[in-house]
Amino acid sequence: MEYFRVDGTWWLPDDPGVRTVGTLSLGADELSLDLDGSIDPGESQDQDLFDLPEWRTTPVIHGKERGGGDITLLYADGATLLAPTQLRANIKLDSH
Repeated sequence: MEYFRVDGTWWLPDDPGVRTVGTLSLGADELSLDLDGSIDPGESQDQDLFDLPEWRTTPVIHGKERGGGDITLLYADGATLLAPTQLRANIKLDSH
């Protein structure tokens, strides 16, 4: 299997106006999407700085890679981490 990294812009189908940049990567053990923010506009408002992140399953995430190609991710599990200066999401994708 060939490993890869794809930089792009990501959003939910129900709210295409809320987008964030991130990297989709395939490594030895996982396929993951690391975002520089949240694609769920209410997610950061629901979390306190000292709360543990809640893992959620997102049925569909759309993306567009920097080269212009379209990407659709299905059934992604992930959490958004709130830090004092940034909001980051890490999403693990099932390979089935």
